Parts: sequence; C-alpha cells; structure tokens
Amino acid sequence: MGLLNVLVVSILTCLKIYWSCGDEIEIRCDNSNTSKNIFPDTYLSCEPPPVLDKPTKVYVSLQILEIDGISEHQMEFRMHAYLVIAWKDRRLDLEKLISGDEQFRTFPCGAEKFLWKPDIVFHNSKHVLFFSETVPNSRTKVLRDGSIYYYARYLVQVGCLMELHRYPLDTQHCNFQMSLRNYSTLVAEFTFVRRMMSSVVNTYIPSTLVVILSWFTFWLDVQAVPGRVTLGVTSFLTLATQVVQTRSQLPPVDYLKALDIWLLACFIMVSFSLLEYAVAYYVFYDYSDNKINKVHSVLHSYVRETEQSVKRDCDSRCSNSSLTKASKTPKIDRISRIGFPVIFSLFFISYWIHFMNE
Repeated sequence: MGLLNVLVVSILTCLKIYWSCGDEIEIRCDNSNTSKNIFPDTYLSCEPPPVLDKPTKVYVSLQILEIDGISEHQMEFRMHAYLVIAWKDRRLDLEKLISGDEQFRTFPCGAEKFLWKPDIVFHNSKHVLFFSETVPNSRTKVLRDGSIYYYARYLVQVGCLMELHRYPLDTQHCNFQMSLRNYSTLVAEFTFVRRMMSSVVNTYIPSTLVVILSWFTFWLDVQAVPGRVTLGVTSFLTLATQVVQTRSQLPPVDYLKALDIWLLACFIMVSFSLLEYAVAYYVFYDYSDNKINKVHSVLHSYVRETEQSVKRDCDSRCSNSSLTKASKTPKIDRISRIGFPVIFSLFFISYWIHFMNE
C-alpha cells in the first residue's frame, strides 16, 4: 500500500506539472494583446513589406547538417538542413515587443501565423519533410531594427541528373535550387567524389579472379572433357550473374559505362576460353583420325601378302598413335596459355590508365 500511495502521488504531481505547463503555453501563444500591439490595422500578411516601390530584400542561408542516401538508380540524394531566412518588415511596431535593453526576442507563437513570410520554392526537390515530431522545428526571431529571422529544419530529397559514363570512377556535380517564386534564385552546388574501395572489392577483384580461373582449362588434358567444360561453363555463368547483379543497381541509361566496358571485356575473355576448348578438341581429334587413316592406307598397300603381319603392324601403329594422342598437348592450348594472360594484362593496364587520367 505504501508503494501504491507513492505512485499515486507521483502521477498526480506529474499531471499537475503537465497541466500547469500546458496552461502557460496556451496563455503565451494566444496573447491577443501582443498581436494587436505589433500589427497595425492596415497590415496584410499576403503582401510583402513595401520599400519605396522596390523589391523586398530577402537573405537566405542554408546550414547543411548531413547528406546521405545518394542513389545512382533514382538519381537523387537526401539533405538534412536548417533554412534561415532574414528580411525586414518596418510595418511592425516592434518597440512594444522588445523592451528595455533587449536586442532581440522570439516572435509570439500565436501571432506568427499573421506574419508575412517569404515564399521559398525548392525547384529540384522530389520530397520535402518538415520536422514536427513533438513541436514544429521552426522559430521566428525579431531584432530591434525590424529584422526578422525565420529558422526551420527540413529533410529534402533532391533530384540530380547524374552523368555515369565513368561509373564507378566518376565524380558527380549536383545542385540544389531555391528561389522566391519568379525572383532571384539561390543555387547550392555539391561535388560527390566516389570512393573506389567498394567497387574494387565487390566487382573488379571477383571478375578478375573469374577470368583467371577460366585460364586453368588450358593446362588440362584435351581428353578431360567433363573437367574443361565444367570449369568453362561455371566461369561463364558466374560472370553472367555478376553482370546482372551489377546492372540491377544502376538506371537503364542508353550509353556504356566504365564498369560495362570492364565486365564486357571479362565476359569476352571467359567466352573465348570456352570457345578455345571446342577448337582445340576438334583440331586435335581431326589430326589424330587423319594420321590413323594414313597408317591404315600404307599398310594395306604394301603388305597385303600376309594378313596377320598387316594386322600386327596396324595394331602396333594404332596403339603408338593413341599413345601419342594421349600425351600430346595441342598447339592451340600452348599458345592460349601465354596469349590470354597477355591480352588481358594489356587491357587491364590500358583500362586503368585511360579512366584514371580523365
């Protein structure tokens, strides 16, 4: 019971404090006397302050807190920022609001809705979120000389038309445009330099290893059909899967990117290594069969008298031929062992020199 009494007293105390604070805020926000003293009878919140028939000067500042959510697929980035707007409105009688030695004061929240504010437009924004979780994240401050400062916190999704010719070795230049309707425009420019480590680890190194793996078929015997075919097809399918996954993260643009050139070259190398085995297999067995046919022709022409001798000689030559066939490495395999690595090395060097120096 003692603990229950303590809890009840604590809850009642919190409720009392809550309602007292709420009453205080309500009185402060709905102070109609302050509003009447500040705004003259002729004040219109839909018209800007007149300055001798000249446009009202509005100063805009953008204080960026963070930038994240950079997306190549959606061609956008997300910006968390404070927007600060400053202007003067001499129609207001601020002497009745700022008293004594005060240099500035927060504008009464109940009267803020009657105040003229510049109409800021975010031109290339896709979505704008104004923070108001507990209370609206905005404030209006007035100075004695009639200057008014408005602060607001926004989360803005900004569109950016990215140029992806050199992706992922690219540098993107984006901008954020704000204006006062049809008047002057404020442009904030951003430069995004891409870090290469993610692309190197996830794309360039795996694709290079797949290409090197496909070269192992050149050291396998030409008669090892299951081993060479399995190795070549596995390399081909692995690289094809990597190409599909990489392209799914990018927008469908109508030009080749630097990454497309790399993956296309790797794809061609793996395809030609698989095609090389088909050529080596055909050339090797076509040469062996022709050699056996020539041996049989010579034997039947010159040794017809003794059938037993001819058969023995034929069997001996055929067996020697098959031994030679089993131990002989096709010339095309010996050339490929050197040619494929040299060609890919030249492409590797020229690729990185070209795109790193642009």
